Amino acid sequence: MPGAGTEYGAIVYDGSMKFRTFGTDDVYQWRDYNSNTRMELTSAGDLSIDGTLTQNSDARLKKNIIPVRNSLQKILSLSGYHYNWINKTSDASLQTGVLAQEVETQMPELVKTDEEGVKSVNYNGMIPYLIEAIKELKKDNEILREEIRALKEKR
Repeated sequence: MPGAGTEYGAIVYDGSMKFRTFGTDDVYQWRDYNSNTRMELTSAGDLSIDGTLTQNSDARLKKNIIPVRNSLQKILSLSGYHYNWINKTSDASLQTGVLAQEVETQMPELVKTDEEGVKSVNYNGMIPYLIEAIKELKKDNEILREEIRALKEKR
């Protein structure tokens, strides 16, 4: 209970559902009927699941479908970084990722900004850009191979 000096968690509804933890190392667990942990969320914000994470992607659920263009140029403008979180309650281990501000300049649809101005990146949304960038590189590679073949034939 609040103020009792013990750690506790609560589900709160104040217009939206919130899970609240008041312990520093609390873990929320979702378990199956055999009490096997299937999903775990820590107070540091780490989420792990025992299974596959999927996202709806059925063409029947989409409209205004437009191919992604200039993917390679957009990907080339980004950098990958190693970093540590400033927030002491976050995972202290070395992290790897991108900077939302860089992503936002090239792929603004992949960046969300919350009410406090904190930006987050839809990393799954970067996959189509990577797929198309690989295709662009493959096409360039095929052109270069053909040019090399033609030059060798001229000898």
